[in-house]
Parts: sequence; C-alpha cells; structure tokens
Amino acid sequence: MTIKNKFLRLISFLFYFSLLCLQSPSVFATSILSLSFNQVVNKSALVFEGTVIDQEVSSNPFGQQIMTYVTFNVTDVIKGEYSQSTIRLGFLGGKLENRGLFISGLNVPALGEHGIYFVAPGHRIHPLVGWSQGHFLVKNKESGVQVQTSRGTTVSKVVKKLVSSQMISKGIADGIITNSTTEQALTLQEFKTSIKTISENVQ
Repeated sequence: MTIKNKFLRLISFLFYFSLLCLQSPSVFATSILSLSFNQVVNKSALVFEGTVIDQEVSSNPFGQQIMTYVTFNVTDVIKGEYSQSTIRLGFLGGKLENRGLFISGLNVPALGEHGIYFVAPGHRIHPLVGWSQGHFLVKNKESGVQVQTSRGTTVSKVVKKLVSSQMISKGIADGIITNSTTEQALTLQEFKTSIKTISENVQ
C-alpha cells in the first residue's frame, strides 16, 4: 500500500469517526481525492445502469448515524456480476425528524433519476467510487440517449488517463471531457463501450 493510500485511509477513518459522534444537525465540508476515469472504472466492484425507485432515511439503533438508503431498478450490468433486479445502496447523511446530517459534495441520487453508477467494493460514507466522480446521469435528448455528469454537464469524450493529474477532485473524473452543448455528446452505448474497454484492459 502506498503512502498516499495509507494517508487517505487515515483521513477517511477520522472523518467517519467524527460523524459517528454527532448529536445535532450538522453540515460538513469535504475534499475528495481526484481520480482518473480509468481509476474510477478499475476501482469499481460493480458498474450498472439503473433508475432510482425508492429512498428511505433511517438511523442506527443508537440514533447516532443517519443514513439515506436508495433503491435502484437495475437495467444493465456493465461491469461485475449482479443477478438481482434491484440494488440498495446507503449514503451517509439525510434528514430524520428534527435531526439532520448533511455533507458537502455528497449528492444522493434523486427519486426517478436514471443513471450509471460505479459502486465501490467497500464503503462507510458514500457507496460510489470517488463520490460524484462515479455518478453519471442518462438523459433522453432529441439527438438520442446521452450521458451527463452528476452536475448536469454533457459528456463529449473519454480520454485515457491511468492516474489523475490533479490532487483534489472538482467533481468530475480526470479524463472525462464535457461540453456545454449536446451536439457533441457521447451516446449511452459509446459511454458503456468506453467502460468495458477500460475494464478489459487493466494496467
């Protein structure tokens, strides 16, 4: 394990531990490590296309940890093995009665949202690799079905990068090229093909 990975694990542990100690509504700011899109794909245990069909906010038996559980209808498995028609993922935070926990940069998929999701093999805070870096939206446009980042910018190209050239994430994986117009957008099938190509050619 590299020094960088050890440092990130320590930061994650301290952050998670501090959240468990919360007793009142709070808002936390976060900084997430920037990943290349190749890293997002390769770090994912499962990549699927799906639609959000349910959300549930609950706390643990001691009432210290609020979680938002999101259920997806799985329409296509792009990487990994998954045979069930639905999947349930937990996101740390949410509002429950008069208590709330909100984390800056942690975006919970909205009810009815259609997207592509890159699921981390193990998580305590956010189930998607690189948080918003592993969260994409699927949109129906006049020109066809297209892919957007979780921030709503159109994905126009995927550039091969084994590692990110940045340190702190700006919310989009390095190697994902976006465009303000939809004319130059990647189609859904082209985006899926990029994922499969990266997954099949791990370096």
